[in-house]
Amino acid sequence: PSRDFINLTLLLRAFTREPIMGDDYGPVQHSLAVTLAPNPRRGRNMGALKKKKRGHLELMVDLKDTGKGYSLTCQIQQARSLLPMDLNGLADAYVKMYIQPDKQKKTKQKTKTVMKSLNPVWKEKFTWNFPQGVKLDGLKLSLQVWDWDRIGRNDFMGAMAFSLSDLLDPEFKKSGWFILMDEEHGSKYNFPVADPKGPAEIKRRATVKDMQ
Repeated sequence: PSRDFINLTLLLRAFTREPIMGDDYGPVQHSLAVTLAPNPRRGRNMGALKKKKRGHLELMVDLKDTGKGYSLTCQIQQARSLLPMDLNGLADAYVKMYIQPDKQKKTKQKTKTVMKSLNPVWKEKFTWNFPQGVKLDGLKLSLQVWDWDRIGRNDFMGAMAFSLSDLLDPEFKKSGWFILMDEEHGSKYNFPVADPKGPAEIKRRATVKDMQ
């Protein structure tokens, strides 16, 4: 039924903004230099996102021009109402991040694992540094929440993605709470909510590149 879907209007924009200053998310910081050849394909994708009650992730993401390239910062704060994945009704959650496309996963970074919680708190900051002249079109920050398993494979819990060129738009939502989505939609979109305890979707235009 149509009420189970969220329609997003997708546009292409490029603006500049001042970087987010200060760090209220804790002392844990990670940094990585990035040398990627972006996917040359571009496009706009209009579609619908099926709602999934996978929980919400609070974060702050920002991209700034350093004069010698770009610096991407992502602060992972906490999650709320994650899916119970273990027999005890809880989860051992962590967040992993990539700059896509990256088949060799050289840009992978991840948080610590918070054991036995559906409302984990990380307070970790991650940085990727891009060389001067890099093309932002076609690059995106992919975030995925996983459940760690001592025996067997880890379990996917939810995802979202940010197009790097979008992050230069001062009107684009870059901080706060975001819905965790399934792998298909979470690999392309991000969608903010006003309150994770009673989410009311923020009406906005989201710029997302179709990376397929």
